[in-house]
Amino acid sequence: MGIVIEIIGRHKRPLQTYVFDKSEISIGRGYANDVILHDTYVDGQHASVSITDDGRLHLTDHNSLNGTLDSSHNPIGKSCDISPGDEFIPVSYTHLRAHETRYTISYSVFCL
Repeated sequence: MGIVIEIIGRHKRPLQTYVFDKSEISIGRGYANDVILHDTYVDGQHASVSITDDGRLHLTDHNSLNGTLDSSHNPIGKSCDISPGDEFIPVSYTHLRAHETRYTISYSVFCL
């Protein structure tokens, strides 16, 4: 089971998608992160998303200067569980969404 992180735009559509075949990924401005965000409000090692032993997604803020917000724009504090497809914001202009790789995508739309 892996993790999918999407950078999402104004209309909640993915601008960029990262797929990882591991149970924990790091997010930040530093080059050692799995997801690198070029945003001055984001710390070098800002946050991480992991899959717990029982299959839940877990978001952890690594004592970042500006914190991390959940999909309701509330600070998460140190960490919280998130549901697949939940949006989270490492207090910046960048909005992210997390899924597991087994997450079911919507059907294609027919076009003539």
